[in-house]
Amino acid sequence: MSIKLFIVAGESSGDRHGARLVAELRRCGDYEIRGVGGPMMKEQGVELLADITAIAVIGSVEVLRNYRRYRRVFDSVLDFLERERPAAVILIDFPGFNIRLAKQVKKRGLPVKVIYYISPQVWAWGGRRKKTIAGNVDKMIVILPFEVDVYRGTGLDVEFVGHPLMDSTACPRGDLRKTLGVGDGLIIGLLPGSRGNEVEKLLPVMLGSARLIGEKIGPVHYVLPARLSLDAGTAERLLSSGPVAPLRADAHMIMDGSDLVIVASGTATLECAIFETPMVIIYKVSLVTAFLARLLIMIPYIGLVNIVAGRRIVPELLQFRALPRLIAEEVVSILEDRQRYGRMKAELAGVREALGEPGASLRAAKIITGLVES
Repeated sequence: MSIKLFIVAGESSGDRHGARLVAELRRCGDYEIRGVGGPMMKEQGVELLADITAIAVIGSVEVLRNYRRYRRVFDSVLDFLERERPAAVILIDFPGFNIRLAKQVKKRGLPVKVIYYISPQVWAWGGRRKKTIAGNVDKMIVILPFEVDVYRGTGLDVEFVGHPLMDSTACPRGDLRKTLGVGDGLIIGLLPGSRGNEVEKLLPVMLGSARLIGEKIGPVHYVLPARLSLDAGTAERLLSSGPVAPLRADAHMIMDGSDLVIVASGTATLECAIFETPMVIIYKVSLVTAFLARLLIMIPYIGLVNIVAGRRIVPELLQFRALPRLIAEEVVSILEDRQRYGRMKAELAGVREALGEPGASLRAAKIITGLVES
């Protein structure tokens, strides 16, 4: 008889990690899996109650604008858990939604194991969330090496499995220069994020910096991911009004084949680190969100590459410093200083090593199987 599981992912990166986890769970046992996720989880046979990856946003103001939609999904998930009583609910990051869900499962006394796969970034926001998670979660499966120590002393059962990006970046890729049909000249990748509101804020800034870089060290070929999280009309408007016309390619091919990337802060920075590709991290949010972040964030940097390294190994240009002029200056400095360029590649190799061996999704699936079948 199939064991029922429920899985919740609220962003495109969580959807990707959830899909890989589901694929491995099916190799480990007979499971009936429903959940909240996106198209990649659906492709793996997950019966979705809702897809909220399409409205995934970041920042307090942006979340409030979509509150009613999130609330409807939240209530429908609770109703389902009350009615169906799956063996476990598996939560993937997405803390604003998932921590509240874990609390409600425990508050209502539901006989459902709460398993958190991919910890929220509690190490950036202080200790209160850490205690809340420990009091409402049965098992925490983490993907960053230092996160085991983050929960030490809370009583929470925590296990490090390595980072699933080590699997997703292991597939063979073609030659970027050959794919683009370009000869001499540097290749700079522009990676403006996976959410529509990110891309709308960051793509114009990246295009503006591209013009300045070209003036200083041309010729340069700029390349964007073939898929942008924008509707066709918005994408055309942003690109047609920009000072350069980037080429397009697969995102991982860009990370692997570029001389340098300008990248939105987030998971993509770790993917670039796995390819040892030097980078400049940028990010912008609303003024209210930026103000709250300054009050709450307890660490000196936000780029995951720098957090894993434990020091600033790549530059971060955030909010008011995310300006084309400053970005161009950093890019030119890195590309023209071969010693700095080589040192950055070596430090990125160290980050890749810290992320563990391939097979994280399978190791996580085996842990979950052991919990729900015991």
